[in-house]
Amino acid sequence: MFYRVLTRIVEVMVILFSATMTGIVIIEVFLRYLFGGTLYVTEELSRYLMVWVVFLAAGLALETDSHISIGILVKKFGEKTRLGLNLVAQVLLIIFLVFLLVEGILVLPYQIDQIAPSMGVSFFWFYLSIPLGSALMILFLLPKIGHSVKGILRSNANQSPSRGVRVGKEEA
Repeated sequence: MFYRVLTRIVEVMVILFSATMTGIVIIEVFLRYLFGGTLYVTEELSRYLMVWVVFLAAGLALETDSHISIGILVKKFGEKTRLGLNLVAQVLLIIFLVFLLVEGILVLPYQIDQIAPSMGVSFFWFYLSIPLGSALMILFLLPKIGHSVKGILRSNANQSPSRGVRVGKEEA
């Protein structure tokens, strides 16, 4: 339930930010080419909205396994090896995301006093997308790691030899 609500909230944010970004860029094009004028905030706002969209949508793509992958080599391995490689990739990704989360949080205090020139808004709000996006990706990755571990354990249980079976003359 939690993940469905979280996914829906992030989807709505991505749609709103993308629509806003698209709308202001279209307005900017019309103003520039039809009227020879421009809005001062368009370029800066669209850039920062794009950063938010990238970090939020990356979490959604992780949640739905929509990131690109090259499976030609991995498909040559058996199921157990594929599950192991998948787990290794997920653990490496979570290590990177934790690093990105920590560094993103550490940089935030330095951005509070910096103001975006054309909008008059603190850069803090734009840099906040880094730790929030990283935390979102970690949240979506944790169940996948659990699923991978369960798959490996299930694979091990299916491949382990039966215990207590005696082979030889003593069996009737």
